[in-house]
Amino acid sequence: SLKSEMMVLNELRNHPADEEKSESIIEELDQNIEDITIRLDLVGAEIEDLKSQETMELSNDDDEEKDNSQQTAELNMISNLPAPIVQGLLWEMIERAANTEFESRILDEAVKRKDAAIAALENEVKILNNKVHTLLRRNSSTGAERDTTNILDLDHELTAIKITLQKKEEE
Repeated sequence: SLKSEMMVLNELRNHPADEEKSESIIEELDQNIEDITIRLDLVGAEIEDLKSQETMELSNDDDEEKDNSQQTAELNMISNLPAPIVQGLLWEMIERAANTEFESRILDEAVKRKDAAIAALENEVKILNNKVHTLLRRNSSTGAERDTTNILDLDHELTAIKITLQKKEEE
């Protein structure tokens, strides 16, 4: 941000450690500050354009003035503030919006991962259910004891997967 760049620049100017490095860093910081200032000027110009457009729209629509009274009051309050303060507020809003978007993307990715894990567990449960049904059919037709053991093993495994799936859904 502009404030941090200015602080570093002033610190280097007041207490240069290495003359060569300090000069190159100072030049870079000066360039960064100049870039930020130009951006702020452009934003200020855009704000002024928006203010004039809003004023024109409000003067054209008398019926909508009552509905826009709060918006007009806010616009008047903002228009009375000095440009650097408005620019600072705008930068804060942009930062908040960027942070919110970043957090939203992180949460979306977490939800996608959890959905994929749940889908994989559900698929595994379906496969195990099919195996249980196959073994039950085979057991009923052949009456083999080892199939009963396999069914019990699969049933225990199926129960463990269902518990895991429930825990994942609760998270």
